[in-house]
Amino acid sequence: MSKHNTSTMSTDYSQETAACKQAYVSIQFNKEEIAYFTKLFLLEGKKCTNLASNMYSNGDIYRGEHNSAGQQHGLGIMFYANGAIFQARWKNNIANGSGYYVTPDGTEMIGIWKNNLFHGKKNKVRFPSGSVYEGETAFGAITGQGVMTTTDGDTFSGTRVNSLMHGHAHIVYGDGNTYTGFMDNDEKCGLGVYAWTNGNVYNGYWYQDAFHGVGVLDASHTHGKMFHGDWQVGCQMETGYEVECAGK
Repeated sequence: MSKHNTSTMSTDYSQETAACKQAYVSIQFNKEEIAYFTKLFLLEGKKCTNLASNMYSNGDIYRGEHNSAGQQHGLGIMFYANGAIFQARWKNNIANGSGYYVTPDGTEMIGIWKNNLFHGKKNKVRFPSGSVYEGETAFGAITGQGVMTTTDGDTFSGTRVNSLMHGHAHIVYGDGNTYTGFMDNDEKCGLGVYAWTNGNVYNGYWYQDAFHGVGVLDASHTHGKMFHGDWQVGCQMETGYEVECAGK
């Protein structure tokens, strides 16, 4: 199978796909459809072969190339009855290679498929909220190293397991605050450092997104104090002690 640059798949084809679907009620491909396939899959002048339609009893429609056995094979677009659209490279009815999948809720998945599963190291997911994930996916899930950017300006870099952050991470929030440390199920958990834009820093242990365990809160920039000791779910314990910071 030839290799393809997945970055070329990031173009938003939603409007073109919708327009193309309107023409798919006919069995024969027209010049516009063939031109669309050529543009979409960057064939560099190579014409699609064995173009045909499959209309399934469940309402799904496939338009694209087939092999001699009548299977989806080559370049094609699947229109699912639930509203999802999947334009991909197929091999014996299985998606393998570059593809672009739009779910019924508008989530876009752009990149590489392996055995019908979204599986690659440089894949992209665009969510209806406007958030974008770029990085690894494995067996259909957002799993591996990647970066999630939200519309609030937050950037989450690190390892994910089934979409949730797990392991070491670096987060830059839209307000400029940062966190570098460990995560578990999308929550700060374990050793980590949180730095505020006002200069204050907490360096210590976390549990369920709160200070928990041994840690040092340097609030010298705003309160002229540092707190050393134990924390429990964000609260200072009596076993700790404060240090006045001269000149603060």
